[in-house]
Amino acid sequence: MTGEISTHMTSNCEKQILRVARLAGALALLVLVVQPAQAAMRCGSQLVSDGDHKLQVLHKCGPPALVEYRGYQYRAYLPHNLPGVHTQLIGANVEEWTYNFGPRRFMRLVRFADSEVVRIISLDYGY
Repeated sequence: MTGEISTHMTSNCEKQILRVARLAGALALLVLVVQPAQAAMRCGSQLVSDGDHKLQVLHKCGPPALVEYRGYQYRAYLPHNLPGVHTQLIGANVEEWTYNFGPRRFMRLVRFADSEVVRIISLDYGY
């Protein structure tokens, strides 16, 4: 009888360990999926990140391979924790710079809104 109880308890413990391991794996996968887009890029020993000004990026990385002007774009902005305040449209001059770091590295697209880095996107390998 004690052998049956011991085997039954071991089986339950193994099931619980397996459940915890599956949950931990699922959480780790979720963290990888939910992570935001890359918010920084390296130019030599310099780091470019969100909030940097165009002149800083130009100084750190040099001139881009391509510059595209997207014009004046609007985006919705909802102030947090302000009762009675409605969504506002905020306009910004949008510009995109593409950096080509060669065939062994990914190209990067740096998006500026009013001369400030708002997004850095990883593209295909360069040429």
